[in-house]
Amino acid sequence: MFSRDSKKTSTELDDSSRGAGAGLDSMMDLAATLLREYGRTALDMEDVTGESIRKICEQWANHLLAGGPKPGKETGPASLAQRDVAGARAFFVEQRRDEVAFVSRSLAALRRGVWSFVQTLEGLLHQDHDIDSRVTEQLERLRELAQSGTPVEILRREVLGAVEQIGQLAQERHRQLRERVEGLSHRVTELDSQLETARIEGEIDALTRLYNRKAFDQRVVEVARMSRASGRPTSLLLFDIDHFKQVNDTLGHLAGDVVLRQVADRLVRKFRTKSDFVARYGGEEFAILLWETASSAETVANRMLIALADTPIAYEQVSIPITGSVGLSQLRTEETELAWIERTDRALYAAKARGRNCVVADLEPAAR
Repeated sequence: MFSRDSKKTSTELDDSSRGAGAGLDSMMDLAATLLREYGRTALDMEDVTGESIRKICEQWANHLLAGGPKPGKETGPASLAQRDVAGARAFFVEQRRDEVAFVSRSLAALRRGVWSFVQTLEGLLHQDHDIDSRVTEQLERLRELAQSGTPVEILRREVLGAVEQIGQLAQERHRQLRERVEGLSHRVTELDSQLETARIEGEIDALTRLYNRKAFDQRVVEVARMSRASGRPTSLLLFDIDHFKQVNDTLGHLAGDVVLRQVADRLVRKFRTKSDFVARYGGEEFAILLWETASSAETVANRMLIALADTPIAYEQVSIPITGSVGLSQLRTEETELAWIERTDRALYAAKARGRNCVVADLEPAAR
């Protein structure tokens, strides 16, 4: 009898453990989903990009779900009980606080701008009201004199005095209006400059200071149209840093950011003519538009890879070797921009398949 009760108790404990494990799995799945969704909509802030936050969220999600390495760490698979839920929670809380503070600062700056505008407008309205009041007072005095039987000579002097004063007030209003127009013109010029700066900033990648994907999507259409109109050949390079994930996994995302900035700087110095266009295409991938035939662009691309491989990037006490894979193609006469990009992307994947650190150029003529 005691034996049967003991066996029943053991079974109940096993069921309870399985239930607890299933509940923990569900909690891990929920936490990973929340992290991924948060990373997908993360904001670009002053010192970190939304893309960087998304990658860190993805690493935390993989750690919670599959026991993969935590951000900045390289360890073996972690059991369910070993997964750093507290660390993921601390990251999320800190990131959310930073984002709230960033939004608060942005709103405060907007409020200050609106308040400055209101104060300026209030001052202008007050000036107009003051002049209108003085004119009204002068006209009221003349009306009273005219109705009171004042001698003609006195009335004449008052009228002349009123005319002179009203003329001075009119000149003062004209001067104020001119100054106001000049001030508004200056302000409009400033706003135009600020809007242009904002437009440019909206096309710049926050981390690398290269053009971003949005700017590339606009530029590739313009370049393709100019190429078709002029008959001048234009080439597209898609460049991907080899094994970039290993840098993030072994040295951390700060090291990865240094690599991206250094590579971007070297690309700008390599492709520095006015017509060259260099953009961060996404992640560790870059896009370069060149007014050159594919054959001469291939020579330039190979030289670029050699220069990158010959000069590792220093991070703290570590020397990080850099190689890359390049897909290259020249725009065909009847080809759409999307087809051109897809063809170049296939060449990039072919370069990776050949072992990376090489250039694959699609020089095949268009099918007839």
